[in-house]
Formats: sequence, structure tokens, C-alpha cells
Amino acid sequence: MSLPFLGRRRGWVLLMQLLCGLALFSMSFYTPQGAARTMAFLGVLLAFASATQDIAYDAHRTDLLRPEERGWGIGLMQGGYRIAMLVSGALALILADHVGWGWTYRVMGVLMLAAMLVTVLSPDAPDERPARSFMAAVIEPFGDFFQRYGKLTLAWLALMVLYKLCDAFALSLSTTFLLRVPKFSLTQVGTISKTSDWLPVCSAP
Repeated sequence: MSLPFLGRRRGWVLLMQLLCGLALFSMSFYTPQGAARTMAFLGVLLAFASATQDIAYDAHRTDLLRPEERGWGIGLMQGGYRIAMLVSGALALILADHVGWGWTYRVMGVLMLAAMLVTVLSPDAPDERPARSFMAAVIEPFGDFFQRYGKLTLAWLALMVLYKLCDAFALSLSTTFLLRVPKFSLTQVGTISKTSDWLPVCSAP
């Protein structure tokens, strides 16, 4: 299913980037202590929009690049991903320690909205497939999945949800542990922990 602007892929990327930016801006006006439900809703909206953007972006990259270019494309994407994680992890914590979380969310929102310019300037894929209906793009693949695996469907779904769940919890709680137990500052955690998490690991030959 395509939107009435920027083609089948880029339209979705642009819309999801707009939602991400607006969600980040909105979060800057609330606190978990004063509006926990609102913050939770905005967090879920941000996660949904971000995941949808990734799906549409991967599809656009695959359509845009020739097979011999896709290796370079994935490599550049991973480089950009690491830079983005440094900005949203290390830089965000350092900013929060100096200007507060409200302004930090606003800065992240501005960066997210600035990425929309890249989406607008990105070229159309030369061999982009025609848009399919919502039924053909979403409902029928789900039906095929349930029909193909039968009784194993729930097992496969459980594997998708629970895979690396422990790692995700450990990573999400590591920052809280560093702030509350050793009582490091946000700047220290951002400079040391968050930076080392995303720097390339170099092993000796």
C-alpha cells in the first residue's frame, strides 16, 4: 500500500520520520513522574514509527541499489546506524546532564525531522514494484504463515518475541544500574559506557 506522495517506499519513510520527530518533541513536555501514561504512549508510538521506518527504508534500499551495490549499501547503513546510536545514546546523556531531558528530546526531534530532507532528496527506485492492496501486503502473508506452520505457529511467534529478550533487558537496565549503584553522572555514562558500546571492536591479529 502506497501513500499519495514520494512513491511506495519513501512516502512511508517520510511519514514515520515525521511521527518520530513529533513524538520526541511531545515527550519533551512531560516527565515519567507527572505523566507516566502519556510518556508510555509516546514511547510506544516512537517505537512503532521507528520500526516501520526501518522496514520501509530497507525495502527502498533494496529496490534502489543494484545487486552488486547492496554490499556497500549495507556497510554504509551500518556505519550510519552506529553514528545514530552514538548520537541518541552518548550525546543524549551528555546533553541531558547539562541542559535537561526536555531540551535533549527537542534536539533529538530536530535531528529526526532533519532526516526528512534526505528522504525527500533520495531518488526513486528505478524498478519499484507497483503497490499492492492492504489485503495482499499484510493479511494474506499472515494467513499463509499460519497455514504453513500450523501447530508450530505459536512456537515460532514465541521464538521471535523471546529471542534475545534477556540481552535486551540487560542492556536497557545497564544505564539505570550505572546511575543508581556506582552513581556515575550522565556525562560519565554517556562518555564511557555508551561510547564504548558502539565503537567498532578491533582484535589483535
